[in-house]
This record gives sequence, structure tokens and C-alpha cells, in this order.
Amino acid sequence: MATLSSGDRREIAVLAVCLGASALLLAFGGRLDTAWVARLEAGLLWPANQARDFVESVSFGRAENQRLKGELLRLRTEKILLQQAGAEAERLRRALRFAEPQGPVLLPARVVGVWGEPWPLVFQLSVGSEDGVRAGQPVVAPEGLVGRVAEVAARSARAALLTDPALAVACEVVPGGARGVLRFRAERRPGLYLSLVPLTDTVRVGQEVATSGLSAFFPQGLPVGAVARVGRDPNGLVQEIEVRPHAPLGRLREVFVVVDVERLAPWGAAGADSAPAGPRAPAGSAMAPAVAAPDSVRAPGGGPR
Repeated sequence: MATLSSGDRREIAVLAVCLGASALLLAFGGRLDTAWVARLEAGLLWPANQARDFVESVSFGRAENQRLKGELLRLRTEKILLQQAGAEAERLRRALRFAEPQGPVLLPARVVGVWGEPWPLVFQLSVGSEDGVRAGQPVVAPEGLVGRVAEVAARSARAALLTDPALAVACEVVPGGARGVLRFRAERRPGLYLSLVPLTDTVRVGQEVATSGLSAFFPQGLPVGAVARVGRDPNGLVQEIEVRPHAPLGRLREVFVVVDVERLAPWGAAGADSAPAGPRAPAGSAMAPAVAAPDSVRAPGGGPR
């Protein structure tokens, strides 16, 4: 009888163990807890998973670092360009002898009366000529333009609001610079409309509308509202732009009158080297500076047109 070598005996033993394990799994596999297999696998693969996550984080960090470096370079470039543009603007101001913008003075006033139906048209204000109020001065709220002074008494004044169809304000769309005349229209779709804007000018819903400085009474840069709708005028020659005002005209209780706004000539006599005089405050009133620049349109000769 032939004898088995040690290698053959090992193979037979391994085969017997595998067969026994298979039989046990077939008999009791549905009742055995196999969760330990997943735990064992997770434990064995944990170092590999950690190494993979580390490599991925390093790769992502390098990519993010490169992106931030590019963003930093772009911002530095923009900063330099802005500094150069500011220096160029200062040189041009000096060369053309533009006058420095002089800020207006704001006189606080209470709204003591309201006229108009179904929307307010006129405010009665608690300040008058004794406080420095004059006819034509703009009236503003923290949100934006409200209207302008129409009548003045010694201790009171009346202000025509943007909702007065007789009030016209030269405005422009920011950014873009499309210019037009803002008026309230009561017929058809009542509201504020920026008219006389050419069809070639691009205007989008949501853009800001501010005073352009081309009116006789309104300084440049006063916020007015936002573009709510863009269409064509019924005649089809210009755009019809509906503007939603920023100031809540129906709920205002306090406003400001813009008093003593210097009308500076773009080609005027005041040079860039001369320091502008500060605005004069009316007697007996609390004043606060504003950021809007005065606006009047003047001819190159220096006189108003």
C-alpha cells in the first residue's frame, strides 16, 4: 500500500477543513453573526483609508492654494489699477480745474400733514424759512429721494412728492448711465416712470436709479429707487422704465431738507488746489453731512445754463 507524503497529507487536511467549514456554513449560516467580518474588514482597511483621505486632502489643499494665489494676484492687480485710475482722475481734475464736490447740509423735519388720495402728493413740514428752507430744495429720507420744497412759510413748508405728476427729476440708471426724466404717471399703470431713455441704452430690472445732477434743484447721486420693469413707450420710440421708489412715501414721519447746496461749475473758477469751504448751517437747526455731490449743469464759460 502506497504511503502519502507530508505535502499530500497537508493538502488533504486543508481540503477537509474547507469541506467542514462549508458544511457548517450551509447548516448554520443563516444563524451565524457575520457583523464581525465587516468590523474586521474595516479594521484591516483603516490605515489604507486614512492614507487615501490624507492624499486627497493634500491634493485639494494644493488646488485651493493655487486658486487663492490666483485670486490674490487678481485683487492686487485690481487695487493697482484703481490706484492708477484715482491718480489719473486727480491729474485730470487739476488739469481741467474741476471744483471739488461740496456736500450738502441736511435739515431734519417732521411730517405734520399729508395731502393726496389715493397716494400722498404733498407733505406739510415742521420747518420753514426761519430755519433756512427755500423753495426748490430737495427733500430726502434715509432710504432716498422724497421730493422737493414747493412752498415756504416762516415756520412751515410744503413739499411736493415724487408722486406729484407735476414733479420731474433728471435721473440715471446705475451702473450703465442711461439718462432720462422721472415722473409719476397716474393713468393706465400708475407709478414712477423713467422716460426719454433711448432704445439703444441697456437697462435691466433691479438696477439702481439715482439723480443725474442735470436738474436745476437735485444734487447728483441721490438714490431714488430700483428698476421694476422695462418695456417700450406706446409710441415705440423710447423705453418705458417703471421705477420702484426706495422711500416709503406713505409711512414717512421724519424727512430731511437738503439746504445750502453749492452749485459748482465743472469748468468753474475753483481749482483742485483750493480747499472748498464747508457748508453753512442754518441758525438754530441740527445738521448732518450727506454724501451726495451737488449737481447743476453749467456751460464751459462758468455760468449756469
